Parts: sequence; structure tokens; C-alpha cells
Amino acid sequence: MKKKICIFAVTIIGVFFAASLVSAQTTEQVTSFKENSYSIKLETRSYGDSVVLRWMVDDPAVWMLANRDGWRIIRTGGKHQTAKVEHIVKPWELSKISSTFGYSDLQAGAIAQAIYAESAVPKSLSSKPETLVEYVCRLREEHRARQTIVSMLACRSELYADAAGLRFVDSDVEPGATYEYTLSYNGKSDIFSCSVASEIVKNLATDAMSAGHAIKEVSVKQINAGKLAIYWPVSDFCGYYVERAYVSKIEKSDETKLSTNKTKSRKSSKSGADVTVAKASLNFEPLNRVPVVKTDILSTADYPCLVIARDNVVFFDSVKPGQTAVYRVRGYDLFGRMSDWCQSDAATMLEQHPLASPELVRVSETDSNGCSVEWRISSDVAYSAFVLAFSGQVDGDWSNVSGKLSPDSRMFTDSNAIKRGVGYYRLYAYDSLGRLSYSNVLPNSLVDSVALAAPQALRGNSLLLKKDDKSEQKSLAVVSLKWNEPKKRPGDLLGFRVFFADRRDGTFAEVSPSVVAQYSFSDTINVSDVTTSVYYYVVAVDSRYNQSVSSDTVKVDLPDVVCPEPCEWKSTMPGDTKTSIKWYRSRSEDVVKYNVYSKSPSSSSWRWVASIDSTSFGASPCVTYNVENESLVFPVHYSIEAVDAAGNTSARGGVVALPANKSADAGISLNAKFNRKAASVLLEWKYTSKPDGKFVGVIYRSDDGSEPVAVGAFSPSQTSFTDSRLPKAKYVTYHIVLKESQSSVSKPSAAVRVSLN
Repeated sequence: MKKKICIFAVTIIGVFFAASLVSAQTTEQVTSFKENSYSIKLETRSYGDSVVLRWMVDDPAVWMLANRDGWRIIRTGGKHQTAKVEHIVKPWELSKISSTFGYSDLQAGAIAQAIYAESAVPKSLSSKPETLVEYVCRLREEHRARQTIVSMLACRSELYADAAGLRFVDSDVEPGATYEYTLSYNGKSDIFSCSVASEIVKNLATDAMSAGHAIKEVSVKQINAGKLAIYWPVSDFCGYYVERAYVSKIEKSDETKLSTNKTKSRKSSKSGADVTVAKASLNFEPLNRVPVVKTDILSTADYPCLVIARDNVVFFDSVKPGQTAVYRVRGYDLFGRMSDWCQSDAATMLEQHPLASPELVRVSETDSNGCSVEWRISSDVAYSAFVLAFSGQVDGDWSNVSGKLSPDSRMFTDSNAIKRGVGYYRLYAYDSLGRLSYSNVLPNSLVDSVALAAPQALRGNSLLLKKDDKSEQKSLAVVSLKWNEPKKRPGDLLGFRVFFADRRDGTFAEVSPSVVAQYSFSDTINVSDVTTSVYYYVVAVDSRYNQSVSSDTVKVDLPDVVCPEPCEWKSTMPGDTKTSIKWYRSRSEDVVKYNVYSKSPSSSSWRWVASIDSTSFGASPCVTYNVENESLVFPVHYSIEAVDAAGNTSARGGVVALPANKSADAGISLNAKFNRKAASVLLEWKYTSKPDGKFVGVIYRSDDGSEPVAVGAFSPSQTSFTDSRLPKAKYVTYHIVLKESQSSVSKPSAAVRVSLN
């Protein structure tokens, strides 16, 4: 498993502000901070021979950061005011997790996966402006899911908490001593400051679970024909387990017989008749393997429980009509210690029939903007409240138009009806038992025909599209458009449509796949053709799909990726001192300079020799480059390329072959010195000119004026040669040449004569 920490972008989620809060003589402390900050939940337990710390942070991004950088624990105090002691706590490495738990412990594996596994969110989403928000949100949810898994498992086992880096045992303590522990994030950041949780604890042996941590009360409420809501007040527990036992009704005459072993249920018209439950006869069975946690997310069917869920933990169960059940709940804290069971009163599931539906009868116009919706009900149905809703389609999503309406109301005036546009009304009703029903639908009779104002200040730019490896795709560019948000957003603004054309006077086509809700849009354009700019305008759309007049048309210049046309050779004019090469200018109008290259006939690579600014030769149709004849020691080829303002280059064209100049001198200077003792001649040379390609130097020797013969060769980097095979002659004469090919030889150097007497 490859270790990798995926950290949520702190610049997206906001800046964390530093804060510190200390509470003395408590067993739990939770820091509270302002918006865009986070808090640490810290609990301590003293056992006389040790003090145990357990903690959790409420923000998944900070939790992921702490997995990498660790938590810093500082302890001060003691009977003798000992020096400050510091510890850094981090999650276990993968090797330690596997060696401790083995590969068969799935829960330990889940902790390792949550902390170290690579993110499943594609990184490619972060490289595109239109998907960046999706990337951030998905990464945030992934981190939250990872943290939830680790938090639940860390409470089930002390070893799991140690492996997750959320528990610390301080064994270096004195019985009865008082210590202060400070917990903070160990990393450093210029973007946010770290909060600190601090607690003072006296190291005395304590009970595992104090009475203050017990569940106060468990209640049961029937919310529809087949569902019960079991709920209890929110506490400091990390999770809860729920069990159920079925009971039978016991006659009240038998109550005295069981007075020592039974509890009496409360009277409740909502949960059935009085039921006396004998504790010894209850056979509880577990209802959940995964712990129940506090949630504020409920489905539409659970609407009657919205009020209950604000301050309570809710668990849903279904039993048969007429069946009586008793529930009990217990929770566990950060240390994984379980509380005592808290048992509910007995509750009987009442048989319920569907709630009769109200009937919408009329939608009438009240003024130019609003309409009234009227309904009627059956006289024998007792409703608790009504809610009027609206949808653009009969089978679409419904949104509330009104708040909770009195059961005596028979009409509601919708003052924003015209802004809602074409759509339908529906009335929802519920009673005291939580049963829900809804009416028929009636269409909105008002039609909005007033268009919105045109979008303002449309602007745009373009950049070449980046690949995953950050290289540019030379054929595609991203055009980014933005326009101003109005100071006051119209209430019926649905979004915007974006239109495109390759010419200002061309036909514009819509490029937005649907109505764009943001005040920006990105379009991908193929820039491999000759089009240098594109044009856009934007229109606003209201909820009735009325379209505004178009915004101003904006011109967006595209990145230039088209190479200039190559140059063609015109003529070559040899002169006494120089040879002029002329090429026709490139036919591309955006060329800013020309690069001249040379190479030897035997070489395959070109060497840059000069750049000529296109403005230096004015309106001349030709580009001229002069070659000094003295430099033509060997044959040479020349070519030219055009470069435009965007840096695009043409192919190298107009290849010209210039022969060697017979009068050109390579500037070779040769020196020779006779060593009588060693009977050898030391030759040393240098030259000012050399060919572009590979070449060798050849050393020729003449003995007493005879025909010169080659006695040695040298590489371009060599500057000396020792001739140790001297003939029996009175004198020898040396000269050297530079040789590029069999037929390409430089003018020989001046001869140097050496006497051997």
C-alpha cells in the first residue's frame, strides 16, 4: 500500500483562527470558536498509575493534516512542579499496523485505508475551472467519510485509538498529583493558526463511567402507520446501540404480584394503553451493528421528526400494528467505555389508515404579480397543518411556497407567482400522528413575459489547454468568459446562455450545454486552423425562460500556434570579399525575425549563425545574409527559418551550398623544434578557422626537399605532435592541412624547415 496523504485545499475551506480555552477541574473540555475555525474535543481519565488522553477534531481537513504532522502534547505540574514534558503523537506506520493486528483484522485495515489510502477523487477535476468546485466538494466529503470511520473504530478499542494517533497514555505520573495537559496541532502553516485544548486533571483512580455520562431518557413516538421514532437527548457520547424487546399486555390486577420486578409504563394516547412490563420477562435483541450517531438529515417521509431531531438522536424502527415493544439504549464515549442501559416505556403500534387528502379547487389572479390558491377538506378529518408547494413539472421536485399554515386556513396568496413562471401548486397536509398526504395539482395561471436586463461587462481571455503532465496541447485552447453580477440579483433569474461565432458578422450558435448558473463560462476551441480570434455574447434567462437582449459582443484573441510559411531561395551573388545569399521573405504577415543556420555537407545538424530582424530590411521582398569569403575554407550549406510573434517557427528552407574559396586561409601557424638528445622534432600549431563538421588534421614532411608525405594526423582538440621517426637527412620541412573529406582540404600552412645537423 503506497503511503500518501491527501490534504484538502486550505485556501478553499477558509482560514483557521487561533484560540485557546482552559477549564480547570473538569473531565472534558471542548473548544468553541467562530466561523471558519475548528474545535478539538479532549477527554482525560486518571487511574492513579497513569493518565489517559483521548481527543478528536471536528474538521476533516485538520484531521488529515494532523495525520501527517502529528499532535503535540505538553504536560506541566506535578507534586514538585516538574519541568515541562512534551510528546508528539502520530498514527502508526502501515508496517506497525499490519504487524500488530495482522491482515485478517478488517477494522484495523479500515483505519489504515482511511489514513493512508490514495484519494479516489480524480485529480484531473482540479485542473479545469469548471470542475474545480466539484473536486473540492468531493474531496471534502471523502475526508469526512474517512474521519467518521476512524472516529467510530477508535472508540471501540484502545489499540485502534493508538493506531489512529488519537490516544496517549502518560505512565510517568505520581498518584494524587495535579497536571495540566495541552493538546495542539503540531504542524506549521502561514495560512491558519492552530487552536489549543487544555485540561487540568488530578491523578486519582476514578470510575470508568460517571453518572453524569448516563443517557437521561429514551422516548418513543409513532410517526406513521408502520414506523416508530426512538429518540433520546444529545449527549457527549460518540455513538449508541439500540435493543428491542417485545412484551405482552398484563392485566392491572396482576400488578401487585410483580411490584418488585417490574416497571410501569407511562400513559400516552399516542403509544397505546397502559402497559405494565415485567423486567425479568424481557428478551432484548440488538437492532444495530453500526453505532447510531446524531444526524440532521431526514427524508421527506420523516418530516414529523424534524423538530425531534433538533435536540435528540433519532432511531427508526418498524413493528406490526398492535405489537408492544420496549427499547433500551446505551452509549459509549471516546474511551470505548459503555454506559448503563436506559430503558423506554412500552409503546404499542396503533393501526392507522392513510390520511385523507385535501383538494385544491381554484387558482385566481390577485394582481399583476400574485395569485391566490384555495382548497377544501372533508369535515371529518382533523389536520394539524398545511404547507403549499410549487414545482415546474407535475413529476418534478416540489419546493415550499408557504410556511406551516393553520389547519383552519382554506386559502393562501402567493405574491411571487409571476416570478415562478409556468408550473403547478400542490398542498401537503399532516395530522397529530404525523401522517402525511397531499392534494391534486393546479397550474399557475400567471405568465411572466418580462425579460431580464442584459448581462454587463462581458470579458474573456484564452490559454492553451494543459495536459496532465502540464505540457501544452498545441491544438486546443480554453476560452474563459466572465461577466458582472448585478448589484441586486433578480428573484426569477434562472441563469445564462452563451453564444459563439468565428466572425463578428457570422452566425452565432449556443455553446453552453444548458443554462449556466454562474457568472462565468469556459469553452474549448480548436486553434490549429487559421482563425486568430473568436466572438461571444451572453443572454440572461429567467424562470419562465424569457431571454434578455444580448450583451455586448466580446472578441477573444486565440493563442497563435500556426507556423509561418518557409522561405525560398532567390539568388547567390559571389563578390570579391563576400558572398550574398538572398531568400524571399515568408508570405506569413506576422513574422518578426529570420534565423540563419549553417552546416558542413557531411554533417546532419544545423548550427545557428545569425538572426535578422524583419524590420531591418524595410519593404524589401528579400532577406539578405552576407558570408565573408575568407571564412569559406571548406564548403558550407546555409538555410533560413521564419519566426512569428508567438514564437512559432517555419521549416528551414532555401538550402544554399557555397563551395570553398581557394584563396581562403584557415589561419594555421606552425612551429617546429628539434630535440637533438631525443632525436625528435616537436611540432606545435594553432589555427583561426575550422570547418563545422568532423575533420582531421594531416601533418606532411619533406626530407631534403623530396615530395612531402603524411607522417601523422591529429584531432580538432590536439595542438602538438612529436615526430620521433626522423630520416637520415640534413633537414626536414613540415606543413599541415585541415581535411574534412576526401575532396575538402584547407589551404596548407606555411612550411617550416628544421635542420637535423
